[in-house]
Amino acid sequence: MTELRRQTNDKVAITVYDTIARCSPRITGELVEKVVGDLGFLPKDAKPADVGRRVRELLEAPEKKSHADEKNDGAPNISSLGSDSPNGESSRKPSNSKAEPLATKDIERLQNTLASLQKAAKKVNLSAARRAVEAQPDGAVPLIQEIGSLLQQIDRAVAIRFPKAE
Repeated sequence: MTELRRQTNDKVAITVYDTIARCSPRITGELVEKVVGDLGFLPKDAKPADVGRRVRELLEAPEKKSHADEKNDGAPNISSLGSDSPNGESSRKPSNSKAEPLATKDIERLQNTLASLQKAAKKVNLSAARRAVEAQPDGAVPLIQEIGSLLQQIDRAVAIRFPKAE
């Protein structure tokens, strides 16, 4: 982690560790070293969100990663870094002068997200999560961690300053 921190910055190193913690039931030095090694060289200006997504990809599908490395002569595939927003968000400014249709789509997206979350909230509760972890910890823990990670991602996405009422 120290070399990664020197190579990039503190935020990227923290993101790598945090992502490993959220995606793995157990953190070991060996796992951290493997993930950092699999990330390969990262540019100084690597975005933490892009690196976090790449770490999740590495942790989710190690078999896919090994096939990609074989095709790239052992070089890690970091082609996805910086290619898009980590959660499909639109930029703060409209991409064209027709902002009204974009705002309408954004409202629809927010309404659909709210409906999905309300539906999920009716199905998931503390008792169900505890029973699942007790019955099948290997399956339930990663699911619960991913749900938590996605909820935090949504929380960060909607953490905005609201306009002051006049």
